[in-house]
Amino acid sequence: DLLPGDITGMNIWDDQKREFRFNPGPVFHSFLLADELNRAASRTQAALLEAMQESQVTTDGETRSLPEDFFVMATQNPSQYSGTFALPEAQLDRFGLSFSLGWPEEQMESTILTLYKSENPADGLKAEITGEEIAQLRQLVRQVKISDELAQWIVKLGTLSRKSNDLKNGFSTRGLQHLLAAAQGHALWEGRDFIIPEDILELAPWVARHKLQVSAEMKINRRQADFVIKKLQETLEIPV
Repeated sequence: DLLPGDITGMNIWDDQKREFRFNPGPVFHSFLLADELNRAASRTQAALLEAMQESQVTTDGETRSLPEDFFVMATQNPSQYSGTFALPEAQLDRFGLSFSLGWPEEQMESTILTLYKSENPADGLKAEITGEEIAQLRQLVRQVKISDELAQWIVKLGTLSRKSNDLKNGFSTRGLQHLLAAAQGHALWEGRDFIIPEDILELAPWVARHKLQVSAEMKINRRQADFVIKKLQETLEIPV
């Protein structure tokens, strides 16, 4: 039920000062969780386009920068639910990674019920990292190296995805940038300052799952884009 201005903020009239003042929306935070994003109408979804791509918001001709560590996480309901609006390709392409949680196992579900029986466990959470440390980690991720051969391998995977009959659309250039960034982050997580093929092989399906649309035949067979990307990876010789 939100409007675009509820996300980005808007200018409102201040009776006391007799002037308009900007009332910032929730997008002006470091971390933004858009819960059930596809319940929002298309115009409201589009309010995040500039924020996610440019880290800024423009309202009434004035541009305001977002925090340096601005980051968006979103959930969406299954598309067959009533009252949902499909996210356009341009919107989905701005998300780097996606995955499906699915249903928890019985033991995990029992644990959840036990934890929430008397109080909300989230109430006791404490910050484990500061904004300054996040900025430092981002700089470290950007410094992770990739060989020319592996960079070319990513480009070849993108080209194959665009030619595949199993996909309606392949990787965009932005999508390949997200794959590179994800591989850099994975390499750093593993304690390396360089990318190896396994970093790309492991993360490519998660980068592709929401960005790429499968053909009608794949839909009939209940296959998603990550399945197609895994098949395409097998056809490419992995550089050593």
